[in-house]
Amino acid sequence: NAMMSTLGLLLLALYMFACLGVELISKDTYLQTHPDTAVIVAESFGSLPRTWLTLAQFVTVDSVASIYVPLIVHRPYLIIYFLTIILFVSIALMNLVTAVLVEGALENARADRDLERHDLHQKLGKAMPELIQLFKEMDVNGDGQVSLDEVAHVPLEVIPVGLFDGSSVSSMEEVFEMLDVDGGGQLDQTEFVEGLLELFLSDVPIQSLQTLKLLRLMEHRVNSLRTDILRLEGGLNRLTRGLDEM
Repeated sequence: NAMMSTLGLLLLALYMFACLGVELISKDTYLQTHPDTAVIVAESFGSLPRTWLTLAQFVTVDSVASIYVPLIVHRPYLIIYFLTIILFVSIALMNLVTAVLVEGALENARADRDLERHDLHQKLGKAMPELIQLFKEMDVNGDGQVSLDEVAHVPLEVIPVGLFDGSSVSSMEEVFEMLDVDGGGQLDQTEFVEGLLELFLSDVPIQSLQTLKLLRLMEHRVNSLRTDILRLEGGLNRLTRGLDEM
């Protein structure tokens, strides 16, 4: 719709300038009879359709200098007419057409991203129950955690196929090593399920995901350490006050 509106505006502008050109050029007796301009007026501005077709060349500035230069030389005021055409038709409207095309491309890109998000949500909805069931099947001893030994004998094909798009993972041991960021050798259900979803469905590189998990783990441990230090400081203060009272 935007492109058709822009095209309609362009055709209307050319028609208006063509009507004005007929009045300024085609009906000018001097330009019709002068040897330098007679042929130009007859061939390029002889009628409204000819004038409109001539001005269409200004859209792409296609060899228009040979048309307007002789006319301006003999009628200097025509520079305003042709300059307005060049600025409005050749520059402004063409930039508008470019803007419409770019806006259309951006809109298509947004639609593609929305479609990708929709597909991602569908994959999440389908994969979540399957991954939870997979974790329960791998948790042989039922302690709520899986170890590398429990994962090692599981084929990679048990993971839902939709998660493998664009992934280069080749074994469950490799998956476990990627998810076991802290190196504890154990994964609970949340770490396993959420880690797999991030690993296979996120556009973020695996190394970046591991770095983020390590940072979160370090933050948690620093907070725990801070709590322990505050608790220890409180105990030391009480001990100090007790010694002072003695």
